[in-house]
Amino acid sequence: MKRLFTYLCIAIVAFFAVACEDDNYTTSSSIRGVVIDAIDNTPIAGVLVTNQNTGRNCITPADGRYEFNNLEFGKTYKIHAEKTGYIPSTQNIMPSEVRDNIKVYIKMGRRP
Repeated sequence: MKRLFTYLCIAIVAFFAVACEDDNYTTSSSIRGVVIDAIDNTPIAGVLVTNQNTGRNCITPADGRYEFNNLEFGKTYKIHAEKTGYIPSTQNIMPSEVRDNIKVYIKMGRRP
């Protein structure tokens, strides 16, 4: 009985040692940020932001935020922003490290 108790304790300790490993490790990255006006630095709503490599896109809400997740490390992503009345903007971004979450502010100038 004592031996069974010992094995049970070892199993429980081993389970918690494995369960407490760092769950934040990831093999992918994200690119996120805010689209802002180049003159007054205010967020721009209604901007179509496209990851031209994956074809994924989003339209910015009132706070100008956008986000692309599950991106590969070491690959360059072309992020393109466009809205009527503004000059389109394109950024080339390359996530390069584990847990690399890149924040990019995209400034858009108004068309004359």
